[in-house]
Amino acid sequence: PRVWGRSSSRVPGRLLPGSGPGTRPHPLPCPGTTMTDDEHRFIDLLTSTHPAWRYEHLRLPGLPRWWAIRYKPLRPDQRAAGARDMLGRTTLHRLARALARHDEILHRSRY
Repeated sequence: PRVWGRSSSRVPGRLLPGSGPGTRPHPLPCPGTTMTDDEHRFIDLLTSTHPAWRYEHLRLPGLPRWWAIRYKPLRPDQRAAGARDMLGRTTLHRLARALARHDEILHRSRY
């Protein structure tokens, strides 16, 4: 499959689509896959609820299908508190729950 972007230390040996500078905030569909209208609406909801993240749709063996990638890097104290620059989950609902938990971590670290 075609991949875009730069390599990520969190996903060894793989390139994440749209992870480089100047990329679009919405997912780039993977070749041969389509997103449903419900998935598009859910991504729009996530974009309005969690605007600090870029959302990606990825279909590679052994990797989660949905990714949220922060636009701005975290501070070292936020990483020490458990915050991450990238979250990957198998479904959009699981990704939304992970983003909510992540917001709690950042709130506790006075982000």
